Amino acid sequence: AVFVIGSKAYMGTGAQNSKANDFWEYDPATDSWTQKSNFPGTPRIGATGFSLCGNGYLGLGNDNNGQNSCDFWKYDPNLNSWSAVSSLPGLCRVDAPSFVINNKAYIGTGLNEDIPNLQVLLNDLWEFTPPKSVNLFASINLLKDTICAGQIVTLIAGGGNNYIWSSGSLTGTIIVSPTITTTYSVDVSTACTASDLDATI
Repeated sequence: AVFVIGSKAYMGTGAQNSKANDFWEYDPATDSWTQKSNFPGTPRIGATGFSLCGNGYLGLGNDNNGQNSCDFWKYDPNLNSWSAVSSLPGLCRVDAPSFVINNKAYIGTGLNEDIPNLQVLLNDLWEFTPPKSVNLFASINLLKDTICAGQIVTLIAGGGNNYIWSSGSLTGTIIVSPTITTTYSVDVSTACTASDLDATI
């Protein structure tokens, strides 16, 4: 299984004399390979891989016991570490292609071999949306946090592409005029990250 993050390619699993779980990074700038943390799932062949939001994902395939796998794992290249993510909810499979459109991955078709001596060709398609991480640098700029009744104050959220305020506004800036002490919250997000912020006036 292969995926690309930034300018580097990553490859893991497969088989020679037996099924493998080693994992490698290729840097074309130096034409060199570096071994990384082993894939933590069972060794397998026919896995699929893709990258989203700066992380790699690897899963599915057929293990050393001849069992199809449904599990998926996320690889963080900054930490050189793996963590489990949601398994494919459909039939487990081998040799399933994947592709990415607008920060969502799509996995489909492939071969299911759960019933001995029977190979089932599949034609379903599944969408995977990665969980939003909280390492977004988001902020609210308060021009002032205390006002008198009848005055207004502007709250400015920054750091994202999308904003959803507790008032229902979808812009980065809102103007408020509360009559009592009020807390306003905003969800700041990009395609891959999100953060919740509060401001009390």
